[in-house]
Amino acid sequence: MKFKTKLALSYILLIVLISGSFSLCFNHSLKKVLMDESWSNLVSMTKLARFLAISDISTGEPQQLSVKIGAVIKSRVTLLTERGEVVGDSDIGHTQLKSLENHLLRPEIQDALKNGSGTALRYSDTLQTEMIYSAMTYQNGPYRGIIRLAMPVDYIASARTKLQGVVGGTTAVTILLALIFSYLFSRMTSKPISEIAEAAARIGKNGPSARIPVMSKDEVGKLATVLNEMSECIATQVQSLNTDKQRLDTILSSIVEGVMVTATNGVITHANPAFRKIFSISGDIEGKKLIEISRHPDLIEIFNRLDKQNANELEREIYMQATETTIYTRWVPLHIDGTRQGMVAVFHNISVSKV
Repeated sequence: MKFKTKLALSYILLIVLISGSFSLCFNHSLKKVLMDESWSNLVSMTKLARFLAISDISTGEPQQLSVKIGAVIKSRVTLLTERGEVVGDSDIGHTQLKSLENHLLRPEIQDALKNGSGTALRYSDTLQTEMIYSAMTYQNGPYRGIIRLAMPVDYIASARTKLQGVVGGTTAVTILLALIFSYLFSRMTSKPISEIAEAAARIGKNGPSARIPVMSKDEVGKLATVLNEMSECIATQVQSLNTDKQRLDTILSSIVEGVMVTATNGVITHANPAFRKIFSISGDIEGKKLIEISRHPDLIEIFNRLDKQNANELEREIYMQATETTIYTRWVPLHIDGTRQGMVAVFHNISVSKV
């Protein structure tokens, strides 16, 4: 998975977590706020209805009064006697009042009789729905009674659904915009990193030409600067190594003694022209084992002895029957940082000096 994709997914995950947390908190808070506000409004309307009932009870019949008050405050109004008998209800016809059961044991009625006011949240058997109730006692001259207001909970649920729809739509638009911006930001963030990764892969091939553009002064810009410096340093070191190699090749090519360098496994890593001439070898021999380019028994025996005995130095003379020459050889182990890495052998044709 590309870094850009991972970055975009992290943004999306963060957006989903924030949106989900906001939705849960909003729904919980909204329900509580709407319920508290509904209780407060219902109690306030009950006080207003009580005031109207006190003002009009002597001039109106209870059923007519409940309908009149209900039309003013837009809520169900019920008038009851202190014995819990329903004498007026704005949502019930006059002929049905006698069929209603006694409300004396309803919790809001009990609280109103004891404390002057009471509230309750319960299921209404009359209207077949859940309601919130607020009741208060009132008195006008010798007449004493209870006025009760009711509001369906469905009203609160409907209001909450509408608000949730508005907030949900706003949240959806916000998430969509956030996803678009997260994609753009992930591209903006990952682009310089991708360029750095590509340039770093080219450093070993292109040397100083593989430079990374430094577009900012943040951590990405610092990383690009460090990689550019590293690229220049590597290029300098490679150039220095090439120069040293050319110098060494020139030196080895100019000497008359044959020189051969092998690794610990007997693979030849370097041989100068004089070595090829002494053993009459043509073509490239680097990368081949000594036994592959010469089967001279003395040469192989010297190499094996030096390798097995782990000797520090070995000198031998070998006779080349094909050319009738005697070759003086000197073998020295090649150590790098205290570790044996191979051997260096020098070959000198001593038969020429004897002529």
